[in-house]
Amino acid sequence: MSSARAPAVRDRRCWLASNTLRVRGLDRAATRGSGARDSDGEEAPGEEEPRGPPGFGWMYGGETRDGTIKVWTRPAPKWSGARANIKEVHAECEFRGVSRERFWNAVCDLGRYDEFVPFVAEARILRHQGAKTWCHARVSTPVVKDRVYTILITENRDKREKNVCSASWATTKEYEPPTPRGLARMRANCGSWHVSDLPQG
Repeated sequence: MSSARAPAVRDRRCWLASNTLRVRGLDRAATRGSGARDSDGEEAPGEEEPRGPPGFGWMYGGETRDGTIKVWTRPAPKWSGARANIKEVHAECEFRGVSRERFWNAVCDLGRYDEFVPFVAEARILRHQGAKTWCHARVSTPVVKDRVYTILITENRDKREKNVCSASWATTKEYEPPTPRGLARMRANCGSWHVSDLPQG
């Protein structure tokens, strides 16, 4: 009796935002500060660093205890509109036992992020048109008051035909609802998803 090998996918993420770093699960946010740290906040051991993402200025920040998530940071680019102490974050994760398409369907289930993405208290799709989706969300963390944002997500459908699912997003004022009293608006929140099959399938 034989069993089929479970599929595996690689999730490469790069994003900017203004609160705390979260890489476990399907969410993205941002980080403050820098330095090589492990998952407990201790200085990472002096081992050979893994190969970083494309581009310049990335600093390896460490990995989770099980080694499935690796993180790099660098100063946020000026075009993002982020404050000077905000970092750009790149995280690479491996998920086994799930196909790329099923994983991508969860990533794109924007209207249900409040059900499975940490700190997302509300999420709703404002408009969908072709490869573009406008989404509004409220995040609630224990360290700062709630924040809301509206983003435009654009799916790259050309890459999807090459066994890669990818999309990018950025904050937008299009279809943006009024900010409720007592909440802050997040203005710097942009980045991308890149999901591909692992070499072994």
